[in-house]
Amino acid sequence: MAVAQRDQIAQNMQQKTTEELLDIWVNNDRDQWSDAAFEAISQTLVERKVSVPPQSVFVSTPRSKGAGVWPFVFGVGLALFSPCWVILATVSICGGIGLWQARAGASKKTKVVAWCVVALCAVGAYRTYGGVTMQTLIVCIPGVIGLVVWQVYLDSPKRVKATYVEQDGAVGG
Repeated sequence: MAVAQRDQIAQNMQQKTTEELLDIWVNNDRDQWSDAAFEAISQTLVERKVSVPPQSVFVSTPRSKGAGVWPFVFGVGLALFSPCWVILATVSICGGIGLWQARAGASKKTKVVAWCVVALCAVGAYRTYGGVTMQTLIVCIPGVIGLVVWQVYLDSPKRVKATYVEQDGAVGG
């Protein structure tokens, strides 16, 4: 260590009160303070004619070697749930085409897709906002409204049954 740097450390320690120096000295936190700082503290205390007390035993605190478990959990969540959105998008497109072409079973598939959209929206909002909060509910409201509207429409017996004839329970598509 350069002489100028040691002099700067000594000057900084001389500006501290005796109580502050004693606290730093006794706590002996070598993770926070350098050896040069402890030398300067000892010298400053001696110059002030203060008895230098014994230091506590230094125990190094382990440094974190990574960001922890949460990035891993987030990564696993992305790996597991992102494909769900891709699959849901694919099924939604097929369901939309089925409705457009008035295929048998399209209304049932559309109901399943609508429920899946709301469920995934709810899970995503729950995870994002850390539980059932007002934000979670607000984010889910449009999906629930859409689900209710489509359920009412797809359950209307005359219009839907006339268009999407279910053929002996066979699933069309």
